[in-house]
Amino acid sequence: MTEVLGRPQRLHAMGQPHPSGVNAQLSAVMQFEGGAQAVVNTHVHSFTPTCAVIAGSAATLSVDGPFNMPGGFELRFPHGERLRYEEPPGGHFEGLHYEAAAVARSIAAGETESPQRLLASSIQTLEVADDIRRQLSIEFPGEGNQPA
Repeated sequence: MTEVLGRPQRLHAMGQPHPSGVNAQLSAVMQFEGGAQAVVNTHVHSFTPTCAVIAGSAATLSVDGPFNMPGGFELRFPHGERLRYEEPPGGHFEGLHYEAAAVARSIAAGETESPQRLLASSIQTLEVADDIRRQLSIEFPGEGNQPA
């Protein structure tokens, strides 16, 4: 979502620890410039549909779950029209080869980033993830020993 909406102006995260020491559940609500909002949720208790929905004033895009793998999607317009793209659902590895090929092309060209996902975009997403972790007091092993 940060690729589309940028860095959130406001972020509120909630979480629940798991007895094993990892996060059992995590939710974050974000508000962006212009008033757009986003909600993310993840948990380890069970499987979820992992679908994605982007709702706007002109249309709503619904990506079939799991949204991070190959599959179909639908575009719905307020007047009722629907456009559907069908693609057989695939495994995670079936989409990753596109990323691997893009990285290989960038490396072969002597580039330090891919035009499909700029380094600044990746850093921005990781900074938002760090903001969420800070709000929930989540530290990875060894982080507490790092210089500020």
